[in-house]
Amino acid sequence: MSAPRRGLAAAIAMLTLGAVGGPAPAQGLLNRGTGPIAIDADDGNPVLRARVAQALRSWVSRLQSIVEQARRRRETRPGVDPKAVATLIVASLEGALMMSRLQRNDEALRRVQSHLNQYLEDQVAVSR
Repeated sequence: MSAPRRGLAAAIAMLTLGAVGGPAPAQGLLNRGTGPIAIDADDGNPVLRARVAQALRSWVSRLQSIVEQARRRRETRPGVDPKAVATLIVASLEGALMMSRLQRNDEALRRVQSHLNQYLEDQVAVSR
């Protein structure tokens, strides 16, 4: 497994485990996903909205940093956009978390985790 995939896959696994009742990550709101909270915050609670927005920025920034570090070490394919990769991961996991909660199972999270890991290997990491 390539270095960028290891780092991102570990982050994805940690966030997925936290979402389905395993060991939760230390990012507070992120262990429950920001999507449902963000929707509620949009209904007029500026303090909650600001906290959720900060949590989301922090999550994207952390993942973006992992990709940027891998890019500096030439472990990513040319043209990989770290912010795009981070955004895709966060958006995918948030959608899967919403589905898993509504369906009361972790199938969507597991499928997205598998798909993201394959995406990292096929589209982000340098072919070895």
